[in-house]
Amino acid sequence: MTRIFIISFFAFLMMQCAQQTPITGGEKDTQAPIIDSVKLTSPANGSINFTTQSITINFNELVILKNADKQIIITPFLESKPDIYTKGKKVIVDFKEPLTPNTTYIINFGDAIVDITEGNIFRNYKYVFSTGSYIDSLEYEAFVYEAASKKAQKDVLVMLYRDYEDSVVNKNKPSYFAKTNAAGKCKIQNIAAGEYKVVALKDENGNYKFDPKEELIGYLDQKFVASTDTIADTIGVFLNQPKQLEITASSINPNGKGTIILNTNLHKDSIVFTDSVKALFIDNNFYIAKTRDTINYWIKPTVAEQNKYPMIVGNSKKFNTFLKQPTDSILKFKSNAGTNLKPQQDLYFEFLQPIEKVNENQITLLQDSTPIEFEVIQTNLTKLVIAADFKPDFQYAITLLPNAVTSYYNISNDTISATFEKNEANKYGNILLSISTSEPSNYILILMKGENSVKTLQLTPNQLGKIEFQNLENGQYAFKLIYDSNNNGIWDTGDYYQHIQPERVEYYNEEIDLKKGWDMDIKWIIK
Repeated sequence: MTRIFIISFFAFLMMQCAQQTPITGGEKDTQAPIIDSVKLTSPANGSINFTTQSITINFNELVILKNADKQIIITPFLESKPDIYTKGKKVIVDFKEPLTPNTTYIINFGDAIVDITEGNIFRNYKYVFSTGSYIDSLEYEAFVYEAASKKAQKDVLVMLYRDYEDSVVNKNKPSYFAKTNAAGKCKIQNIAAGEYKVVALKDENGNYKFDPKEELIGYLDQKFVASTDTIADTIGVFLNQPKQLEITASSINPNGKGTIILNTNLHKDSIVFTDSVKALFIDNNFYIAKTRDTINYWIKPTVAEQNKYPMIVGNSKKFNTFLKQPTDSILKFKSNAGTNLKPQQDLYFEFLQPIEKVNENQITLLQDSTPIEFEVIQTNLTKLVIAADFKPDFQYAITLLPNAVTSYYNISNDTISATFEKNEANKYGNILLSISTSEPSNYILILMKGENSVKTLQLTPNQLGKIEFQNLENGQYAFKLIYDSNNNGIWDTGDYYQHIQPERVEYYNEEIDLKKGWDMDIKWIIK
């Protein structure tokens, strides 16, 4: 009996010990697989006079392939993709077609090879061989950016073609290519001597061919001549100019504002509306937005509800259904009243419907409780400016009584009241900019704060010497300069098929940190 008790007691102690000391698998494997130092590869990496139809790469541990279709790239292209698979510690490549004589091939595995336990990556392994007596060794480097923003572009194909025809990007795959990294850079290696057409493509569908409606493209005007030295180029990619002007969207909101959005910039000579359609608009007029890819108009209140009318731009047609008039009983607005005015800034009210009449007798403007003279100026269909001799150190109050403003749809304002002051000039900063560039053009200069445009100017070459920006709030600013070669007031994209590059864009990259009361003198030299 005593023996049984002792055995049971020791068994209990062992169980307790087991619970307090769990078994672990040792330290986590963080080492990537490497090529086996004895077996290496067969044939050897860098082989010439290559004649076999299979390659074996031996590793020091079990490996698998991850995202092989996207990661593994072979140049020059093969019509039939080889079988690439793993077998234990081996990566095997079996070719399905005869290889081209006297050609250097590169198999770039990217990040496809990982160990089977922890997924550690054997990065950027490249296997190179030649079916001829030597391995081509010429190189080409490129930096790719988006043409309008100048931002570096990742995962863009930089492609070299032996065929110089424009249609090659739609028909054939390139002779050589590489993808850009996060910094927008890439290097193509082991290139054969010769002349090449250079194209950069944001290949969204992975077919190595250009889809003009969806994909960014860029190209060099000159050929790349592969001879002895490495060439480094910069390439701007852009969305190609559509072949035909089309309406992409068309609508009319409940306030009677119609909007037509186009697939490209509208040129001045485009046929927009027939006279019968223009007769439906207030003032028989329409308005092209500053971006020139949008048309706005206001429909007359007499237009029949629910009827469809053709909106024709160029050769494109869509039908808009005119909706019921708005059910709002009060005319809504936005205004800078209620905030302090900057020096030389106007007081304005912008209404959500076009203005038909203004009753100035229903508007009062007070300066420290004393009425002062003012003028009401209607600057467009929806905006009123209240012009007066506003001065610092005074308190102002404006009131619009009911029915001061009435829209075309016979809706009037309710009582509007606001107080405001006019700030002193020393609460703001000023920038004086001079630009020097050797490329003559017309220009568009944009002052930016963050991602927002503060002011846009159209300039001639003679106006670059002294450009003033006054009464700016403190903060970080930047400049963007567009070389407006066709003088249409907007940035224009390129056309690959017409050999038209997008308009040049430059950014002033130095920090502009403007403080209150500062006057900054900036000289911008563009090389």
